[in-house]
Amino acid sequence: MVDNIERDFLKELNIHLIVHMDPIITKDESVRNLRHWLAKEVKKVHEELTIHDLRVVPGETHTNIIFDCVVPRGLKRSDDEIKNAIDLLVKETYPNYYCVITVDHSYTEVMH
Repeated sequence: MVDNIERDFLKELNIHLIVHMDPIITKDESVRNLRHWLAKEVKKVHEELTIHDLRVVPGETHTNIIFDCVVPRGLKRSDDEIKNAIDLLVKETYPNYYCVITVDHSYTEVMH
């Protein structure tokens, strides 16, 4: 629901809104390991990329990994290029994982 709210604000009002709903699972070791691994992997796309708010939603046929990726200002790659590059890196190790990525363009302060 919160992801839909963010997308609706961006699409309909051109407002980049970040809605955060607690709790995101932080004590699951497999999620923690995935978050750590993914944080390293996105650096292969660009050394200044970072991720936050990772959620894992397992399903019968695949697992969605939903997260935000912070992109530095001035990066000369489109959001789709960044998302596709990250998705390819993930699929090399986790072929049944689908990335659902919200691109956040770098700003001075992230409110949580």
